Amino acid sequence: MESLQTSSGATAGGRVPQTRFPGAKYFLLLWFLFVAICFGLGYPTLQRYDPRKTGGLSDTHKYYATSTGADFSVYIFKDTFRGRVLVPYVARPFYWFALKYLPQWNAGFFGLLIANALFCATTACLIVSIGSKFVDLSTALLGATLYLLSFAIPNLQLAGMIDSGEACFMIALTWSLLTGKWYLLPLWGLLGALAKETFVPFFFVFSFTWWLVERRQYGSQSSKLKWIIALAIVGLVTVSTVHSMILGQLKWPWQIAA
Repeated sequence: MESLQTSSGATAGGRVPQTRFPGAKYFLLLWFLFVAICFGLGYPTLQRYDPRKTGGLSDTHKYYATSTGADFSVYIFKDTFRGRVLVPYVARPFYWFALKYLPQWNAGFFGLLIANALFCATTACLIVSIGSKFVDLSTALLGATLYLLSFAIPNLQLAGMIDSGEACFMIALTWSLLTGKWYLLPLWGLLGALAKETFVPFFFVFSFTWWLVERRQYGSQSSKLKWIIALAIVGLVTVSTVHSMILGQLKWPWQIAA
């Protein structure tokens, strides 16, 4: 695949030129490959060690409890952790599957591993998509490989934590901004807020700063500002709704932040 020529710069609308990225079949094949790699990287959590008893992974038992539907009355931890529902709820069907068909493995960590592998693989594919807009495909694949082999992936994201979801929508947001698909920002706000509440303020600032830079370089970008506002509104409403449902009483975003 020929390298994307970027010497001409971005278009007048601030978008990165479209690339010759391979079709959907290639993308899907790559995604399954990355899922398999992630499963291998996180396999030790199934039999080799228990992340709940490992230093530096003290939050794991909270997400484990959420994914297995445990009785929360026996756990003492902040309600904030119970609001990070996306990864644990994606893990639940795989947890039920492992309980029935894979008794030799820890069912709870199997569910979390599969869920985290799905998000990590999606992140890696988006890295390839972004990278192929500036360099050749082989270099973009190298970038995704380096990401998967970094310390944080096997030791944090694939070890019973939930940060893979936030990381996935971080790169999805970046991809949308690079390709000019600003209308997707509210969707990432919804999913990112379900993954982790810290997504909302951080990525509002990130998107707004991006908008300011484009406005300075290319002139008026007022039509894009509405999508940033929508991202913030959708994210805040989602966080407030999830926590209110969990606690059985209305929780405003500032109460959750406090």
